[in-house]
Amino acid sequence: MAGIPTNDFVEWCGTGYCLAGTGISLDSIGYPMKWGEGVEEILGDFHALHWRELPEDAMAFVHAHQEEDDANLAEGALRCEETRKLNPPELVRKVRRYRAERGLKSA
Repeated sequence: MAGIPTNDFVEWCGTGYCLAGTGISLDSIGYPMKWGEGVEEILGDFHALHWRELPEDAMAFVHAHQEEDDANLAEGALRCEETRKLNPPELVRKVRRYRAERGLKSA
């Protein structure tokens, strides 16, 4: 794992870094920041976050640890690619079709 230090705003969640106490991945903040989104746009994606301080502090933390965050995002991209290889698009379509036909929701 990329060596991002943890603090009151960022914690290790077992599979990656998260906003402390939320289970929301740090990637969910890191990528939008890189795309130029601000706190309001990011909060709009996470309706469960009713307070501004955590995302703002997490964003400041990411800015202060840019190199480590870049490495973390790169590792996340590799994990996503590995997952895609394990879940070929045709298999994913079949599973979605199966769920839709039976009225099942995703896990």
